[in-house]
Amino acid sequence: MNRQISVIGGCFNSSDPTRLIKPEIHSMQVNHTAARLIPVLLVAGITLMTWQYGGYMGDDKNALAPVARHSLILALQYFLRPFEYGIVQTANLTNLQLWPWASLLMAVSASTLQVKTIEAILQKEFTPAIRIAATAASPLWFQLISQVDTVSQSLCNLTFSAAIYVLLTQVLPDGKTRVTPWAALVNLLCCVLLFSKELAVAAALLTPLVTAIIVYQKRALDRLYIASVLLVAATTPLWLYLKLSFNSLMPGATGHYNTALSASKLGTNLISLAGFPLTPVPTSFLSFATLKPIWMAASLLMISLFFWSVWRLAKQGHNKSNLWLLAILLIGGCAPLIYIHSSELYVSMIGGYLTTLVIGVGLSNVALKLAYASALLACSYINAWIYYKAEFLPKWAADQRIEYSLYNGPDGRFYRGKLTTPICPILGTDSVSWMDGRVQCDRAHQR
Repeated sequence: MNRQISVIGGCFNSSDPTRLIKPEIHSMQVNHTAARLIPVLLVAGITLMTWQYGGYMGDDKNALAPVARHSLILALQYFLRPFEYGIVQTANLTNLQLWPWASLLMAVSASTLQVKTIEAILQKEFTPAIRIAATAASPLWFQLISQVDTVSQSLCNLTFSAAIYVLLTQVLPDGKTRVTPWAALVNLLCCVLLFSKELAVAAALLTPLVTAIIVYQKRALDRLYIASVLLVAATTPLWLYLKLSFNSLMPGATGHYNTALSASKLGTNLISLAGFPLTPVPTSFLSFATLKPIWMAASLLMISLFFWSVWRLAKQGHNKSNLWLLAILLIGGCAPLIYIHSSELYVSMIGGYLTTLVIGVGLSNVALKLAYASALLACSYINAWIYYKAEFLPKWAADQRIEYSLYNGPDGRFYRGKLTTPICPILGTDSVSWMDGRVQCDRAHQR
């Protein structure tokens, strides 16, 4: 029986719909459930390593201090991330060791939505095995879910992915009778996105603008949608006012958010934007002088494969308008990453779209698809091992360490060539409190 599945329409177009009997429906439900659950289990090993070996480093104090002092105002002053504060504070009131699992669920849910968005553009559903592989295929899981101050990035990825998915599947397609509730949902998600991560500001402003153009063309204005537009119009100046008032993580010539003013730096940021999520070589290799060229060569190869995948998809003629709209949203939303700097953490916001395009279009052989996805996932585990077990590296590798990202820098376990120790371990720290002007890590028997 020939059956074509239309993801955007949300129904099955078949030459004989009556033959879709209950056993088939039950089998599909089991497959969909497995496709959602198995990626969580595949990535959960990173969270277990974080739980077992991870600790709260010195740079985590800006995320933990407001929680320890139960102060939302401090959270706004430090990072302007009230939703991250709410998630970590909720964990702190129950058991602080829950935040890695919350971050895991948000991150994998975001990846699931990114895969479903590409399925919508391709107008086909992947097999359960390919969907599972594409969802779990990322070399960036460790950077995303291993630190308490990156809970905001998991939330950012989830809200951004949800907004794009709703926009492309519920607002944009012709034939939708009621688009304004979905368009209002997009705006609401963008308001959350704006306060989830400061580098998401472009995405949080561009997505409602694109939504407004689509809604206006469809002549679908109503009170609910107008109210959501007013909400965006109110939260944007509020965000800007708080940002300028607290001078919270502002871009500058130096520091954490140093701007890229040279053509070479802009080019490096643009290339790494695609290279980080696509390269099946651990990004931790960049912290070793002799291994760095291997990553760079593999990165250029995978970027070429990605652009070939996009060219092949455009040539096939599937949903060109959706493809171009997605490209505009991703490139425009990532403008701060190009202008300031990109990293494995930040580009995870779009990584799932890029890897799924390569898996779905660039690689035609199923075995190659699964091998590529497995290699990407393995990179995340290697990155975690190198970070947590750096003291066990061979001497030749330890002697070649160069400052890079969280492996050998102010945000990592090495600072100025010396191995730093955590403030306290994640395992066993049930809550944090404020004592004598610093964060105090509490265990259950100490309460």
